Amino acid sequence: MFARTVRIALLSTLVAAGCGRAHTRSAGSSSEILGGSGGSGGSAYLAIDDGRLFFVDRALDAARGVSIADPYAAMPATTLAPADVYTYPFVAADAGAYYWLEVRDGLSVVTTRLGAHGSAMAAHGDVGPVGLAVDAGLLYFAREQPTGGRIDLLEITLATGGERVVTDCTGVLGIAVDEDTLYATTCRTEGGVWRIARAGGPRVPIARATFCPMTIAIDDTRVFYVDSFGGVSGDFAVLSVPKEGGEPSLVTRTDGLAFAVRDGSVFAFDDGALVEVALDGGARTVLARDLEGAMGVAADDAFVYYTAVGARGALAVHAVAR
Repeated sequence: MFARTVRIALLSTLVAAGCGRAHTRSAGSSSEILGGSGGSGGSAYLAIDDGRLFFVDRALDAARGVSIADPYAAMPATTLAPADVYTYPFVAADAGAYYWLEVRDGLSVVTTRLGAHGSAMAAHGDVGPVGLAVDAGLLYFAREQPTGGRIDLLEITLATGGERVVTDCTGVLGIAVDEDTLYATTCRTEGGVWRIARAGGPRVPIARATFCPMTIAIDDTRVFYVDSFGGVSGDFAVLSVPKEGGEPSLVTRTDGLAFAVRDGSVFAFDDGALVEVALDGGARTVLARDLEGAMGVAADDAFVYYTAVGARGALAVHAVAR
């Protein structure tokens, strides 16, 4: 079992890690989009669904959402449900529902908010695994067995609560899903990136990792993840590898865990700046500079959303045009 203190220390190390890199050109102007009474909340990772940005507010111990119909208009955030102060920063959104991980009575649980208020437990398990993914009414989540240390990657049918073991695995960290395949990052003795058919079958390793890559994303052809880079302690990067496996390649160095992939670009934090890196080898653009406490990032067709310390001195949600 991973101890909670080890997990928090690992997150803090990655978020605080810095690495120098020259930037090329700037674009856009950033705006804090949470205003009114909802403007001072802290948050970690972000998820976008149906014109709303979802995040977990650690300052208020709540799951919250804010409309992004006009990202440059300061909007009050809506509190959706209480969320435990030890909530891990992995969130997801799908079909109007929002999902996050938190600790209840010593258990790591995935909770969904479907109604106007409150939440419901969608899955429960040990505090070890931290990743989750949701797609088309199915939740993917890892749970450690009470004895023996085995960890199962589960497929949970949200409508019924039915569970199916897709595979057993070791130290699942991040999970991503496409139409027919699951991709995951793992730690412990099997550190790296692997894939498995959603229908079940053998786990196929597609990349080794030197660290414990906690975040993962995919596009049509590649898998993206954060790993240590360059053999220097505290030096991290977003790497990519073909879905079928191969040699990982550097996308950008990064200050921490969070990044997003959208429309042929990767968005990440590097040396205190939010950068956009075109995957076709094109321009590297600095979208926002001099960020303090930057953690979460998400993107849609026109804007990039991120969390950083705002005008009130607390972690807040910002938007910047791409």
